[in-house]
Amino acid sequence: MKEPPSEKSMQRMRVYVQKYWEKSGTFPHPDKEVTEAVVLGLAGNIDEVGRPLCPCNFYPDKKAELDRSGRQRDVQNLDAERRVTEAIGGAELGSLRQQRDRAAGRVRALEEDVAKMDVRAPQDGILVYRTNWREEKKKVGDSVWFGEVVLALPDLTEMKGDAFVDEADGGPVRPGQPVTLRLEARPDFDLKGTVARIGHTVRQRSWRTPLKGFRVEIATGRTDPTFMRPAMRFRGEIETGRVPGLLLVPREAVFLRDDGPVVWKEGPLGWREAKVTLGRRSRSQVEVLSGLREGDRVSPSDLREEADAGPSAGKTS
Repeated sequence: MKEPPSEKSMQRMRVYVQKYWEKSGTFPHPDKEVTEAVVLGLAGNIDEVGRPLCPCNFYPDKKAELDRSGRQRDVQNLDAERRVTEAIGGAELGSLRQQRDRAAGRVRALEEDVAKMDVRAPQDGILVYRTNWREEKKKVGDSVWFGEVVLALPDLTEMKGDAFVDEADGGPVRPGQPVTLRLEARPDFDLKGTVARIGHTVRQRSWRTPLKGFRVEIATGRTDPTFMRPAMRFRGEIETGRVPGLLLVPREAVFLRDDGPVVWKEGPLGWREAKVTLGRRSRSQVEVLSGLREGDRVSPSDLREEADAGPSAGKTS
């Protein structure tokens, strides 16, 4: 006769059955003997094989059944772990794909920006580097502001001159006056032009040069791109007026005395001082109203201070 299950196993199965009812939402059999028989069978299986096999089923080999159910639980656990791993892996894969897409977008944006750095000129020509307010050209590493002009491709079919006239000489300058320009690269060539526009205010020449004057735009009558280039330096003369029959001497040939201006004039007995009356003047020449005649020879140096030196002579015109 089979031994009854232990009281410990009986108590354990009663608790097990009670929790099963609560979790599954089921109810015990109205006949308490049926419930007690089920608890008794469960407790017997606990004592026999260590697992609460259902006493309602027939098991030819209870240990084989335990092994099968254990393996089945292992399969279920492994399947649950697989689903969890797939879910985690899918989330990580989605995150990696998002990172890849963001990185690919960033690479495309950088490639587009790099491509924009290669600026192609719309036509052939001479490239001119523009200067900033300090008259400095851009170099590698300098910052560039939005809208700032760094390079230019000028049209060489028509050029103009950007000149600067000293404040003292700018008064008589007017638009339309003829101009003679001499390029520093071609001092033997005279380029004709006219004053196109003159600034209305006096400005400093640059932040490095405190000299003040007027900005003057000069229209050139001829443009020859074979030797004329943008930004070439030049000097020039503006003809502010033309008066025929003037008697002019070099400005350095006139010397101031207490009783008025004089020149050193060559006569039959040598050099002597001659008082003169002066009129209009420019930077290089002075108008003589009286005291000299056309063709008189004058000295460009003060012979009073250089009595021992032989003077070099010049002529009035």
